[in-house]
Amino acid sequence: MLNDHPSAGPLEPAAKNAATIARSWSAPGQDDAFAPPKDTFKDTSKATWALVGRRLADVERDLILDTLCFCLGNRTRAAKMLGVSIRTMRNRLKEFASDGLTVPPTDQRQGT
Repeated sequence: MLNDHPSAGPLEPAAKNAATIARSWSAPGQDDAFAPPKDTFKDTSKATWALVGRRLADVERDLILDTLCFCLGNRTRAAKMLGVSIRTMRNRLKEFASDGLTVPPTDQRQGT
């Protein structure tokens, strides 16, 4: 288990949450407007096979940035989808930006 590892940090549970979300595609409280075809994740081993051999930090970074893009820059929504606090999300995004990565802008729409 990821949480049993001595270096388990605050985003390891997010990897488990993301796998759950990937299997069911839509997060709780969302409609299925963006859902892929029902059989897309029938064989979950294919969904994670591309991750084998990648560093956990790289997978974590890509998962955070992709989730943030999916949420149209809404950091609160992305943090909830990943199962982390907004503070953890902001800290990670700050780290990514300081490493020279492009971080999607905050959702600027009014009333959302």
